[in-house]
This record gives sequence, C-alpha cells and structure tokens, in this order.
Amino acid sequence: MANAGRALEELVATLETLLSDSPVEIKSPDYITGRTTQTLREVDVSLRTRVGSATILVIIECRDRSRPQNVQWIDEIVGKQEEVGANKAVAVSQSGFTSTAREQGPRGSSCGRSRTSMVQPYGTGLALSS
Repeated sequence: MANAGRALEELVATLETLLSDSPVEIKSPDYITGRTTQTLREVDVSLRTRVGSATILVIIECRDRSRPQNVQWIDEIVGKQEEVGANKAVAVSQSGFTSTAREQGPRGSSCGRSRTSMVQPYGTGLALSS
C-alpha cells in the first residue's frame, strides 16, 4: 500500500506542476519545521509561491485507501496546517470522503479532492476553504 500511496502523491505533484500558471515550488515529500514542536513534519506535497511580497504555502495530504476518508482525517490535516503555518491545506483521497467530512468542508480551512475529480479538472470536489 505504501507504493500505491506514494504513486498518488507523485500524481498530485505532477498535476499541480502542469496546472500551475505562475511560478511555484513543488516538493514531494516535504519536511517543514512545526511552529510549536520545532520538529520536522512530513507533508505529502507542498506548494510555495509568492504573491506580491507574501510567500504562500499550501500543503497537500494524500490517502490511497479502500474506504472514504472521515472527518477525523480532515481535522488532523487542519491541525498540521496550523502547526506548519500553511495558508491552505488540501486533502486528496483515492476513495472520496464520508458525508461528515464533506459537511466539515465549508467550515474548515482545507480543500478536499477525490481522485475521480482530478480529471475534470483537478480541483473540483470537496471545498473546505477558509
């Protein structure tokens, strides 16, 4: 399963590279120092770009599991987003999301995508933006 999960991470990184219309630094995986723990936290894919004088960090977490991902996973990603100081977080699930996770979306600070939505275009799906 680890190989399949890594393949999904690489697919997401490649799609983000192809879909970017501005200069963006993409790393997969990336290790970012946590603000409170001061330890390196692994993120599946990171995107960094500049908008004016501000640096924007987006983290993407991927799961290649047989069942839809639940709200607890979304909450974990939001916690990681806060810990690494990311401006946005994206959840990508091969199997989609539970209804509770999708309901969390509009109130959360992440964006969720299922793999089936990546092709029309990548980015449609569960929106959890802040």
